[in-house]
Amino acid sequence: MCVIIDADCFLAILLSHTETLTIREATKLRSEIEAENMDVVVDLSGQAIRRATGYYPTLFQFQDKQIRRAPGFPASARSEFVIEEFSREVPRSLLERLDQHAARALTEAR
Repeated sequence: MCVIIDADCFLAILLSHTETLTIREATKLRSEIEAENMDVVVDLSGQAIRRATGYYPTLFQFQDKQIRRAPGFPASARSEFVIEEFSREVPRSLLERLDQHAARALTEAR
């Protein structure tokens, strides 16, 4: 069974660990996650990113080829918020694995 992770879910996971993210960084992490999880596909197309920033303007802002946390991004409960908000479509165990991968990768990159 293949699980498709939408850009809004993926970006929320990543931005729960960093204030800003370039498209290049997001694409690199997507490639790593898809390589480790052969049954996972992350939709990071331009259309998917525009849809995410349009549908969740209180979470994401797109400026200067970077995706940023919007002022409404819940800083106090970042990872748990993401898991609760998006676990309806993606298995919770997978979200937790992606969250751990993002935390590790973004910590090492900075």
